[in-house]
Amino acid sequence: MPQPIISARKVTQTIQINQQNLTILKEIDLAEANLSSASSMTLTDPLLNEDLGKWKQFANALRLRMYLRLIDGGIDADTYTSKVKTLLTLNNFFTGD
Repeated sequence: MPQPIISARKVTQTIQINQQNLTILKEIDLAEANLSSASSMTLTDPLLNEDLGKWKQFANALRLRMYLRLIDGGIDADTYTSKVKTLLTLNNFFTGD
């Protein structure tokens, strides 16, 4: 059975998307670290009403989505699968409430 032909353009796009996901994860980690050291927000927050706990839950939801995309893209699947399991065990996700 012949193997499907994957264009160089498709491979390049996939690499770019995975690099973007890794960059987003770094930004989420940095933002969460900044939230962890803050006792309150200094700006008006119409989205989550300055609730730092909800922002951390929101970060976890985004992080989970990025991990799943990286696993699907074949990027260090074992590491990100472990991270998904850890997040699911903690069960600290934004629910929109």
